[in-house]
Amino acid sequence: MTPFTDIIASVCCAAWLPSAVMVAVLGCDHGALNAAASVGHGGAGGAAISSSSASATSGAGGSKACAWDAPFGEPTLIAEFAGTMTDQDAARLTPDELHIVFAARVADKTNWQIYQAKRAHSGDPWGAAAPLGGVNDASQSYGASLASNELTVYFGSDRTGGAFHIYAAKRKSADVVFEPPAMLDGVNSTMGNSDYMPFVSADGSELWFNSSPPAATEGDDILRSRWTGSSWDVPVHVDVLNSSWQDWSPSVSADLLTVYFASDRPPSSGNDVWVAHRDGKASFGAPQRVPQLSSPASDVPSWLSPDGCRLYMSRTSSGSRHLYLATRAP
Repeated sequence: MTPFTDIIASVCCAAWLPSAVMVAVLGCDHGALNAAASVGHGGAGGAAISSSSASATSGAGGSKACAWDAPFGEPTLIAEFAGTMTDQDAARLTPDELHIVFAARVADKTNWQIYQAKRAHSGDPWGAAAPLGGVNDASQSYGASLASNELTVYFGSDRTGGAFHIYAAKRKSADVVFEPPAMLDGVNSTMGNSDYMPFVSADGSELWFNSSPPAATEGDDILRSRWTGSSWDVPVHVDVLNSSWQDWSPSVSADLLTVYFASDRPPSSGNDVWVAHRDGKASFGAPQRVPQLSSPASDVPSWLSPDGCRLYMSRTSSGSRHLYLATRAP
């Protein structure tokens, strides 16, 4: 059972779900996640900010950052998209919060596609959403993550048939469409898993994602690959975050010290929001459920602002899945 089957139970409708990620595997060998991609993609995406500048020490205009464990307020619906699209999920933003990419299903389509929207100032309403140029095709595309300089996008797709795999597409300028995507070299499983929901860190040094085994008795796990300077290294399971339940949709803070993810482990009610934190290079501490962001619906985090004060997420509401924003004060 995967996170997507939990969402089915939540909204009582499976027609909008990526079918290839609705499976899991019996007896998957976690140590056998080896490189499998057919085409390399040369580069981590040329992130525009360094590790030091990515640290969540201040917000827009130099405002004070929020503590990682400060409580969030009640999430609010991002109404600009809810009124024009049946379902939205997996929102990721650029560090200035002026460009958002997300997965959506519009009323006359059954497949998920990658959409984008922009705005002139942080806090303004979003402009009209449109498909992300050069990325979508007739298959399903889901869970996109832009590099900070907006020249590389990572996403999951079942365009080769069967399981989902992680793809990357590049472009020479943020003002043009992406070149044709290619399966990401060195990251995808050879075990029949569905690999999806990639999340590239703000500094471009890490790629997080989740992997779903092909049989229905084992949960999704969260994995991480690091950029070596010329390629992505072999992904490793982030064991401290994973359980025998569904653990997925990792979203990592700009300073790499905090990670939010979705899990249905007890005492969750369906998918709930969980968080883990670490100090410096130490291992992450034990994950904690975030009660302010977790409801009887399915709640899935997707992106945390560089100052740690705004978390974008999705929630099941009135039979559909919509984007929400939760905020907290420094």
